Amino acid sequence: MPRTLAPPTSAPARSLGAGYVPALDLVRVVALAGVVLTHVIAWAGREGAESEVWGRSIELLARSGVPCFLLLTGLLLGRSTGRPEAPSAYLRRRWLRIGTPWVFWSALWLVAYLWIADGIKGLTAPNLQEALAAVSFGPGYLYFLVLVAQFTVLSAFWPRGRAARLGLAVLLGGGQLALGQARLLAPPDSLGPLSEAIDLRAYELAPYRAGTFALGVAAASWLPARSTRGLAQCTLLVCAVAGLGLLYAPEYGWWNADRMDGSRSLLHPLYLPFAVSEVALLYWAATAFAEGNAWLTKAAPLLGEVSFGVYLAHQYPLELIGPLFQTADAPWRRSNPLPDSLLPAAVLYGITLALAFVLVVLLRRFRLGRLLTGGSTQRSAASADARSSR
Repeated sequence: MPRTLAPPTSAPARSLGAGYVPALDLVRVVALAGVVLTHVIAWAGREGAESEVWGRSIELLARSGVPCFLLLTGLLLGRSTGRPEAPSAYLRRRWLRIGTPWVFWSALWLVAYLWIADGIKGLTAPNLQEALAAVSFGPGYLYFLVLVAQFTVLSAFWPRGRAARLGLAVLLGGGQLALGQARLLAPPDSLGPLSEAIDLRAYELAPYRAGTFALGVAAASWLPARSTRGLAQCTLLVCAVAGLGLLYAPEYGWWNADRMDGSRSLLHPLYLPFAVSEVALLYWAATAFAEGNAWLTKAAPLLGEVSFGVYLAHQYPLELIGPLFQTADAPWRRSNPLPDSLLPAAVLYGITLALAFVLVVLLRRFRLGRLLTGGSTQRSAASADARSSR
């Protein structure tokens, strides 16, 4: 019978154990904070060359939080060391962690879409059909839950050996790069009825992101890892070169630029080396900060525990507070051209994170709230490992 990665559960661990690595939760927080920044900065104006460079630079750093979090998801699941579990039991446990938030937050988004966004739309057939189609793919920013759900199924059959994981990561990483490149160069409608789905939704399909997840699972075998000066310099060089390539991709690209706008830019082949090198640099930096800061080490489990919930909940405070930064008589507005809109965007970003954090902390006082807001994969894996060793 196939065996799985050790099963994370939704129950909080009483003790994180010796295997807990604070830096992983800290990097997770940074990645998810970047996702929130993507939605805040989306309103900023980009008039002129200087404003465009500002916008691309901020968006690159913020949007990279998505592949970074996907890599971390694989890494944290790959660190599980407890007794393997049958796929059926594993999938039932994972459904509670992924499926429940997906159903709840998608339903909430559906209500907001039909009755709140852009005025009351009502239950007309076209509106309802459009909303249900969006929910099936992951509505709005929640598409990441659809992606994680696919990797949940795949991880039930993932190999556990170091060599097997590394070989699979190389294979899937190459496949991800090849598929991303093929999508950019493929003629329109070359895949018939699948063309539109791949062109518009490939960033939430597992084959186009599998290499990132697989590299995370493979990297788990080498943690905790220390950096050397030479390794850190090489990693920084890779991050800088890939980042510059992504920054100027719209100018040198030979493909249709419309295929790389918004979340579809995550399919650019350079995002894979950029995300991997960025996570490595953040991990080493977080390790250095945590070792010398007792408060940060103590706060890391809580921040990791609520970070995914902040991602799930942040859109609603943002939509409520955002219009206050867009009034016609405001001295500074979030839609002003960059860099003039940096200050209002920073204030709105801070308020959004604070309100979402408070909301998630309040929700997590209840068992159902903890289920709806997810939690720390590292904490849950530690809890599962402790039980499986009994």
